[in-house]
Amino acid sequence: MITSAVPGEGKTFFAVSLAASVGRQGGRALLVDADVRRPCVAATINGRRRPAQVFAQLGSTRVALQKDALRGVDVMTILQDKDRSGSAVRCLSPSDLEAVLGEAKAHYDLIVVDTPPVLAIPDAPTLVQTIDGAILVVRWRATPSVAVNASMRTLSAYGARVLGAVLTQVRVEALGKTEGSQAYAYRAAAQYYG
Repeated sequence: MITSAVPGEGKTFFAVSLAASVGRQGGRALLVDADVRRPCVAATINGRRRPAQVFAQLGSTRVALQKDALRGVDVMTILQDKDRSGSAVRCLSPSDLEAVLGEAKAHYDLIVVDTPPVLAIPDAPTLVQTIDGAILVVRWRATPSVAVNASMRTLSAYGARVLGAVLTQVRVEALGKTEGSQAYAYRAAAQYYG
């Protein structure tokens, strides 16, 4: 499960990149867009809001599947009925996600589930029951540490196995020596190969 504390952290871009890396290595990945209120995976991949879709009904959940959206990557979009304002009628339930993923596990090397931000909407924390682990995406020098800590507490309270955090939108050239020796190593390597 890929999530973030708040919107705009780069979680969908990271989820797409993670799934694509498996496809580039010859594996098969399923990328599930489980953000029923603001599905963004299709737009991130091909610039369109709605993917080419094959619809299926799994329990009370409708899904759209785009085969080979990227090399070795299938994209599944969870579809929910909308109310008059355009908002999802209900949250995606853990049992719905479990039904969606149950059969898929046998066909993919990795299943990446892009969920809504933890602090914005209650969907992500409740979905941790159906996934093997969670990765929290944190935007470098933008996400308040209070939000990161609150997200980690929320995920832990719901029993998530947090695999770690990923910093996004890091400007390596802006890192100073006080932020770690890795910045120096990256700059030195760039000069060596440059």
